Amino acid sequence: MDRLTLRSILQSGLDGRIHYGRAAVAVDNGGPAGLRLRFSDGSAAAATVVVGAEGVGSALRAQLMPDADPADTPMAGIYGRSPLWRDGASVIPDALRTSGVLSIADRPGSAFFFTSMRFGESPREAFSRLAPGSYAPTGDDYVMWALLLRRDELPPGVRGDLRALWHVAARMSIDFHPLVRRLVDTAELDATVLNLFATGRRPLRWAVPRATMMGDAVHVMPPFGAHGGNTALRDAALLGHRLVEARRNGTSVEEAIAGYQDEMVPYAFHAVDNAARLMHRLTGGAAAPHWVLTRVLPRLHRVTVPEA
Repeated sequence: MDRLTLRSILQSGLDGRIHYGRAAVAVDNGGPAGLRLRFSDGSAAAATVVVGAEGVGSALRAQLMPDADPADTPMAGIYGRSPLWRDGASVIPDALRTSGVLSIADRPGSAFFFTSMRFGESPREAFSRLAPGSYAPTGDDYVMWALLLRRDELPPGVRGDLRALWHVAARMSIDFHPLVRRLVDTAELDATVLNLFATGRRPLRWAVPRATMMGDAVHVMPPFGAHGGNTALRDAALLGHRLVEARRNGTSVEEAIAGYQDEMVPYAFHAVDNAARLMHRLTGGAAAPHWVLTRVLPRLHRVTVPEA
């Protein structure tokens, strides 16, 4: 799923209820609604429930989950986006039309992932039909890709410098298949992103009973296995269900949130552990597993990809 399109769908109908430039910095117990949420500009708002869903850089995590700061990993990813169509033809062969592809380099610790985003209907046309007046992002088909590398291979000061990141991706993809090099060569520069991979730690306690976390804010994981977004959506569905159920049954908000946390932590950190193991298996320096991945498995499942 295209993230910008999903974000626009989630924002539909919330006009006037989304505020920018007011980063949350702390939660206090008390106030007319039970909690008081404080912002970076000095303002505050009363809240019945606070949900920290602001990703791995969460400003609320240290307060709400004081023993669960994420652990860094040695790996990073340079993410990019390239047009799917070139001269009227797809740059991805039809044999890989519905696949995500992970290409493992001969040099241990490096790999390249790509998959295509093909819109069944232009987001602008769909929004015009289903949610007129809502913001619709552009909807041109594209290829999402990521160069996976070790953090110590990143030059100093490259973070935030889009052109420098692209140059690193171009240099480190030289030995990959020509299709990979074409994707990097045709990348949209402003879509280049650096992601330093981390793994979440299980919280041992939750400091504020009416405040909780979801998604990468609580269980950040490396992208191996592609379960991060799905797990965050599962969190949202579960927490919503618990809160609605509590209102229907007359049970407390605190009980609903505690039930959500008790159920979320096991499945979320099972996904974290699996992602970390898969990352180590695919990018670790052990010679035997790397030989199996790069020499044995390709012979068992061959797909012919044109070089030009």
